Amino acid sequence: MVDFTRRRQGRKTLTSGLERASRGPECFPSLSPLALRVQVRTASSEADPRRSPRTRTFAMHQTRNTLSANIRAESVDLLNKHLASAIDLHGQLKQAHWNVRGPNFIALHGLFDKCAAEAETYSDLLAERARGLGGEAEGTVQRAAQFSGLLAYPLGVADGQEHVFAVSGALAAFGESAREAIDRAARLGDADTADLFTEISRNVDQQLWLVESHGAPQ
Repeated sequence: MVDFTRRRQGRKTLTSGLERASRGPECFPSLSPLALRVQVRTASSEADPRRSPRTRTFAMHQTRNTLSANIRAESVDLLNKHLASAIDLHGQLKQAHWNVRGPNFIALHGLFDKCAAEAETYSDLLAERARGLGGEAEGTVQRAAQFSGLLAYPLGVADGQEHVFAVSGALAAFGESAREAIDRAARLGDADTADLFTEISRNVDQQLWLVESHGAPQ
């Protein structure tokens, strides 16, 4: 026999939950943003332990993710550093895509655009992981210009081989940084972020192979 009273109570509970959700975050105080003050070691202070780590205030959101708040905050910092570089990389690849000229124009024009699309995917992966950990994705052009670890892309370049050289350098630098981030995330105890950087670095290596294959044989 079906207990219709219990079923009505279940519907009432569900309706109540939906009403609370529609009224906004004040109904869920445990999910309200909080300021979490953590100490994050910069790359320079890791290389020289005598230096004091810089302190940064993170606006983190509470989450049921079981990683500690400190691990999540440091992972978010690591992700945002690479988000800045990924946004810069995307712009550099579009610069090559727009400006390349020469007998291999069609092949390089299309290849650089495909590489740019992959770089945009890196940005999404990094930003969404930062948000999933309760942090903020710092994805503005201004932040990218300030914190990107890549060298500036040369302007005034048209020759296809010069673009191949510049693009392969940018991809190699970003790939190296991603591999370093794998180890950094693993040391923090964030295996999933380490896995994300592994996925990115593997794809970067593939793009680098495709670009370098258009270079003159050594």
